[in-house]
Amino acid sequence: MSAGATTLLVRFSLALFAVVSVACMVAVLCRVLADPCNHVGPDPRYLWLLYAVTLIAGVVRCAITGHFSGLGALLVVVGGIGLLQGLVIDWCNILISYSQWGDRGMPNRWGPSLHQ
Repeated sequence: MSAGATTLLVRFSLALFAVVSVACMVAVLCRVLADPCNHVGPDPRYLWLLYAVTLIAGVVRCAITGHFSGLGALLVVVGGIGLLQGLVIDWCNILISYSQWGDRGMPNRWGPSLHQ
């Protein structure tokens, strides 16, 4: 494989990380806005790995190119926003399983909360 083809493949892979990360952020946001029941469904905290890899790929890309611009900057921003979204969702107890909801002292269906 030539150097040009390798560079193109790396750029395509990094752009794919950005697109998948943005698609996942939009899907989580749509899920939060569309359904009032936030304790059923897949756990979005598993996406933290994707966002962390996206952020790290952007930092490495910026370090290799020597400047914070272009694809590297996009990856850093997208990965950072994804991680921030995940932290806010977790901190606000949005989209967590019902068992985690109860473990955090929230009211359950059949009795008082753990904090009473």
